[in-house]
Amino acid sequence: MFDSIRTKSLGFWYKFYHYKVINFSSFLHKNLHRIGIKSLYIQYFPNLKNEKIINKNIQNGLSIFFWQRRNTINWDQHLKKILGKTKIKKIHIHQTPDPDVKLKQISEKDIKKYNISTSNWFKNKTQYLEKIKNADIYFTPRLYEGIGMSFLEAMSFCKCVVAPNNPTMNEYIIDNYNGFLYNPKRIKSLDFTNINKISQNTKTTVINGYLNWEKNKSKIYDFIESQYPIKNHLNLKKFIMNILLAVIYYIVTAIKKLILFK
Repeated sequence: MFDSIRTKSLGFWYKFYHYKVINFSSFLHKNLHRIGIKSLYIQYFPNLKNEKIINKNIQNGLSIFFWQRRNTINWDQHLKKILGKTKIKKIHIHQTPDPDVKLKQISEKDIKKYNISTSNWFKNKTQYLEKIKNADIYFTPRLYEGIGMSFLEAMSFCKCVVAPNNPTMNEYIIDNYNGFLYNPKRIKSLDFTNINKISQNTKTTVINGYLNWEKNKSKIYDFIESQYPIKNHLNLKKFIMNILLAVIYYIVTAIKKLILFK
C-alpha cells in the first residue's frame, strides 16, 4: 500500500529485488518498474451504489461530509478555506482519530455559523454510509492513501470528492472533472457551481472503473502463479542505474507539480 511505504528510500527495495509486487497504486507501480522490480498494477473500483443522481441547487446550500482522522487535514486550515464563500446547508464531521491523535476542536462560533454536527462511532456501517449518501461533497481524511476505500465509497455514491493532489486520490480523481484536487500547502477556495456535472462524471468513472476491475482482477492470480526470472533481477549495477534514473524522474515530476499548483 502506497501510504505505508511512501517514505521508504529506493535503496529499501533492493532486498525485495527478486520479489513480485501487486500494486493498487499507479505511482508506486511505475517507480518499482523503473528500478527493475516486477510489479503488477491493477486499479480497484467498487460497484455503483447510486443509479439516480438528483441535481443540487447550490443556491439552497450544499451538505458536506468529512471524516477527520488526523490534524493534517482539519476544519480551520483546510475545509473552511476550501469552501470559501460556498453556501453551506450543513456540515457533518465524523471525528474518529487514528491512535494517539488528539483532534483540534472546532469553535462554537463556527459550529453555529456553518451548522456543524459531529459524531464519534456509528452503531453500524449503514449509518456511516447514510451520512455519505446524504452529503453533496465528501472531503477525504488523509494526505495519502493505500487503495483509498473511504473516498472510493463516496465516489460509488456519485459524490463530489475533494482530496489532496497525492496518490492514490489523484489516480482516480481528475481535477474539476469528477472531483477536486488541491495542494494542502497552498489552500485556495474552490468553485462548486459545476457540482452536478461532476456527479455525472463521477458516475461514469465508477461504472467504467468497476467494469475494468471485473475484467482485469483475474490477472492477480496469473501474476502470482507466473515464474519470476530471479537471475535477471539481481544485477546490483543495473539496480543502482535504475535508481539514478528514478531520482531524475522524481525531480522532474516534483518541478512540474510545483508549477501546476503554485
